[in-house]
Amino acid sequence: MRRLRSVLGAAAVLLAAGCGRGPYQVSGTISFDGKPMPDGYVRFVSVDRPLEVAVGPIKDGAFSLKATAGAKRVEVLATKVVNPEHLDPMGNPMHEEYVPPDYRGEKSPLRAEVEANDSNHFTFDVPPDPDAEQ
Repeated sequence: MRRLRSVLGAAAVLLAAGCGRGPYQVSGTISFDGKPMPDGYVRFVSVDRPLEVAVGPIKDGAFSLKATAGAKRVEVLATKVVNPEHLDPMGNPMHEEYVPPDYRGEKSPLRAEVEANDSNHFTFDVPPDPDAEQ
């Protein structure tokens, strides 16, 4: 019984801590080298709660997702077909990441402040990797 009360108490604290934080509607556009990113994923990672992550698909440069309010680091993931004739073990064309590594993870310079409303709209441009083969 004591353990159950501890678990319920911890759950109540966690729920109270999240009250008023959302999630809220977030949308926007992402371009790569000045052109709409064809597809991929965008992650909004909470700066003060790194395990709090919202993920949404990118399609034709546009994205939409739900995220809690607060400061976010924005990470972008996308792949392209390397050579349609080379297949992976599942029979699919092989892909490679083309977004620069600094935009895919903790080093991403992209930031967003999600407000406590459903009118959050952001625009991001990801430059090509200067070290990648073109």
